[in-house]
Amino acid sequence: MAAGLFAFFIALFASLFLTVPVRALALRVGMVDLPGPRKVHLQPIPLLGGLAMYAGVVLGVLFLFNGPAREQIEGILAGATLIAAVGILDDRG
Repeated sequence: MAAGLFAFFIALFASLFLTVPVRALALRVGMVDLPGPRKVHLQPIPLLGGLAMYAGVVLGVLFLFNGPAREQIEGILAGATLIAAVGILDDRG
């Protein structure tokens, strides 16, 4: 229980601390959702916020699992990373 709680806080704080740099990266490389007639926002909105959350979750999960389960979770995370990469490429579109 304590390890799971610690992993949660690792994921939480990693996500919190990574959000600002990832936002700056999104603004710098132009990965923003621009305002338009069918949109509510009036300023460009950065699109890479999910990347910070994903990185936090990965750090928390990697901390939590050791031993044989670690190999399985690394395979799952490899697939999840591929999906995240496709999402980032889609946001570029």
